[in-house]
Amino acid sequence: MEEIILFLSSYAEYFMTYKSYFKGLHIVFFVCWFAGLFYTVRLFIYQTQAQQYEEPRKGILTEQYKIMARRLWYIISWPAGILTLLSGLSMLPFSWMHPWMHAKLFLVLLLCFYHMICHQKLVQLKRDEYRWGVFSLRLFNEVATLLLFAIVLLAVVKDISKGMQAFLWLIVLGVVLFLAIGKFHRANRNEKNKTTDEGEEKLINPSDEPENTDAKGNNPN
Repeated sequence: MEEIILFLSSYAEYFMTYKSYFKGLHIVFFVCWFAGLFYTVRLFIYQTQAQQYEEPRKGILTEQYKIMARRLWYIISWPAGILTLLSGLSMLPFSWMHPWMHAKLFLVLLLCFYHMICHQKLVQLKRDEYRWGVFSLRLFNEVATLLLFAIVLLAVVKDISKGMQAFLWLIVLGVVLFLAIGKFHRANRNEKNKTTDEGEEKLINPSDEPENTDAKGNNPN
């Protein structure tokens, strides 16, 4: 028992000496983890969109996105996630008693679950199993954004009620922006479809009728 107490006291002294370095590394790994998650899901979207093209473009893009996603996932996302958790665990004994930390750990568990779903989608797309559409993948990508905001706000504010208030306001802002962007994209798509339809109408029914000519190209009138 004395050895354990001695070890904890020495670790606490060591941690307080290099506390800023621990936090700095934790933040760096955290940023790299989310960068990998965001871009990996974007590659899933691009690969799914590539299935609408004809060969050989479809095959070339699909293989390229598979290679990019696999390298990003195993070189950045997995190592950064593991290092984030390890660096966070090293600081956990000094903040475990705070209620906001319990909420943050719950969000981190949700983030780990999100990470595993991404891994599952990577394996499925590697086998050319497209179970989710582009819209579903876009919505799935925004889940990581919500988790990012919630975790960072809790870590900075260190208060569950204030953190939740700020998070709810961010959700409201996000919904407003999402609706505005969706409306803009729909209007832009309708304008493009209208332009395309007008062009096709002109090709089918030209306004200027050609003059009647004989075999030699002369006007019989």
